[in-house]
Amino acid sequence: MRYFMHDKNTELALLRYLNGSAKENDLVLLNDWVANPNNNAIFKKYLKAHFAIYLGMNDQDFRQMESNLIQKIRDDKSKLKRKKRIVFLKYAAVFVLLVSGLYYFQTEILQMHHVENVVVGDDKIILESSDGNIDILDNNTQFAIKDNKGLVIGKQLGDKIVYTKNKSITEMSYNTLKIPYGKQLEVVLSDGSEVMLNSGSTFKFPQNFIEGKKREVFLEGEAFFEVTKDSLHPFIVNANDLNIKVLGTEFNVSNYNEDIDTEVVLVGGAVTLKSNDLESEEVHLSPGQKGIFLKEGNKINTEEVNVSLYTGWLDGIVVFRETTFENITKKLERHFNIKIINTNSELAEEKFNATMDLRNEDINQILEYFKKIYDIDYQVKNNEVIIK
Repeated sequence: MRYFMHDKNTELALLRYLNGSAKENDLVLLNDWVANPNNNAIFKKYLKAHFAIYLGMNDQDFRQMESNLIQKIRDDKSKLKRKKRIVFLKYAAVFVLLVSGLYYFQTEILQMHHVENVVVGDDKIILESSDGNIDILDNNTQFAIKDNKGLVIGKQLGDKIVYTKNKSITEMSYNTLKIPYGKQLEVVLSDGSEVMLNSGSTFKFPQNFIEGKKREVFLEGEAFFEVTKDSLHPFIVNANDLNIKVLGTEFNVSNYNEDIDTEVVLVGGAVTLKSNDLESEEVHLSPGQKGIFLKEGNKINTEEVNVSLYTGWLDGIVVFRETTFENITKKLERHFNIKIINTNSELAEEKFNATMDLRNEDINQILEYFKKIYDIDYQVKNNEVIIK
């Protein structure tokens, strides 16, 4: 029996066919060769090896390669239909085996390289009033916000909500915004204070601030505040067991329930931090400082930081410095509204440095980054990312 790998003429004929330059004598040679059933397995092994090497050397786009191959198969089939019956019969064996071989390549080779893409979720923002009324907000629409008496108290303009001041309102009523994973929203409160809410946050606030009463809001999640100065009405952010008191300043608060601490980073102005423990003392922050409230123990620590590392998310930039892989995946889950399952327990506590432009990079690009740079393997199954 004559083996394919030792037959240079047959090999060259096949290469010319794959390159689209085969002559009639090449087809004659290939037709005779594939007529022998013993050569089928050799043919498939060669075809698989040939394309695998080609892909490895050229770092091809596998989906584009798949599309090109399928188009080639279709072209070959159409050529067969146009040929005279006698010619088709003469070279039927080689065309049938080559076409079946290309399908074999499609199912065997491409599936080895194929990585299923992650599709991010698209949950909606929920606005709930104190009387239980619920509105579902779409970031691409305009919407009038009304109180329980039907009075317009604000409006939604795309991904921004603006509340208006109404001095005739004397009764304190609250609205609650629930920002799902994968979404962000800017809110302008009735006093002009601006709040940027990050993914996975819940924010409770007065529909209208009342004269003579403190300005108090409640946050679970992350938000950046630019507070309008009002010395007669201090502004207080209630972050569960931590109270943040300000007069007029810019600061970032990260207070996710699953995190072991609450972080407050001061950009400008001054704030004081105090836990709900009656015996605790107030801690003052200066610009460039971070306050860390440890939820277990009600202890507040401070340190000097580069504030841009904590406020970059406002521009879509997330910077990780000596950050555990577990915390990185948490942030990716929140931002992209996906589920990441880490089956590698040792990897969870490893620390990494990375900078990501989340507005211009999708989750699939980020996963590939970690795979190439840090050799972290993963697979996508049922739209869940599984870290191996």
